[in-house]
Amino acid sequence: MIKTIVSNALLVLASIVVTLVLLELGARMYTGDWVFRNILENHIRLLMTAYPARYDETLGWAAKSGVSEHNASGARITILENGLRSNRANAVSQKLAKKRPIVAVGDSFTFGFEVSDAQTWPAILESQLGRPVINGGVFAYGMDQALIRARQLIDAYEPEILIYSFIPDDIFRCQISSRTGVNKPYFDVKDGALLLKNSPVPEPALTDHGSPGIRRLLGYSVLVHELMLRSEYANWWLRGDQWNNKQVHSSLKGDQIGCLIVKELDELARSKNIKVYLLAQYGRNINSKSVNRSRKVISCANPQRLTVVDLHDSLREVWRRDRKMYRSYFTKRQHMTYEGNRFVARKLVDALNQSGIQAP
Repeated sequence: MIKTIVSNALLVLASIVVTLVLLELGARMYTGDWVFRNILENHIRLLMTAYPARYDETLGWAAKSGVSEHNASGARITILENGLRSNRANAVSQKLAKKRPIVAVGDSFTFGFEVSDAQTWPAILESQLGRPVINGGVFAYGMDQALIRARQLIDAYEPEILIYSFIPDDIFRCQISSRTGVNKPYFDVKDGALLLKNSPVPEPALTDHGSPGIRRLLGYSVLVHELMLRSEYANWWLRGDQWNNKQVHSSLKGDQIGCLIVKELDELARSKNIKVYLLAQYGRNINSKSVNRSRKVISCANPQRLTVVDLHDSLREVWRRDRKMYRSYFTKRQHMTYEGNRFVARKLVDALNQSGIQAP
């Protein structure tokens, strides 16, 4: 009797192990990731490994000038002076035209992390408009860092137009003082106004950034990693350890800060006499919660001075009409492909045309 029970148990266990192995192989086939390493640690250490990053006391981190290389995604990355992304493949430097430029700021969706230099939407926009577009996007930035970056580039280049891009997660990033082990500035709110904190930004500590316990063990599985990213436990999976993201605000505070940042953009438009376009971008897996959060921030925009370009409805229309085309807009890691960036550039050209900004 006992022998039968043990045999059955071992058979069930063996079946489970074989099934999990097959699922893991399927996940690796889907992602194309055949390297055996801790997937979780690789993901959360991205700033220190896959990005051409440097410490910046004002912004936390910035793109490292003088870099011209292929990154972890195989994209050609060329970084110019002031940490600007090149708009031309294999370019080493870029002379800005005499015409007042367009400045674009935001996170990796603006930077164009998984595409090459000429395939980002700022590069495509520059080609279509025939006027200089400065790509000041920086990977993993929150709305707070993008605002500080916008102020810097406006002072440096005196643009006619600012395009401020964000994704829903950038609102959450306003709630943290560090990301993937790297410190960042953040805003608090005092008397209804933004108050800059963590500035100058402390340099990242040289400590062991391992993921302890069960997360470290399961982090070697592509299957577990992909499932956790899509589950309600994604925050725990990515932020469960102390070193990863240090949260300093509640979820509602992020929305409040995002709203005040939009109002700061309105003040920039007035004081610097520039046109500001608020660009709401999204990853492939759009959900109502993230859309509502973005629109809550967008609702704070003054339509007299800020032009909102919310891509949600246009993306949903593509999804309804042609699922294959919709999927072609995104990489497996949720960033925009070249086709996706062309889509973004077209929508921006339409918005600019409606405001009287025409291509030559």
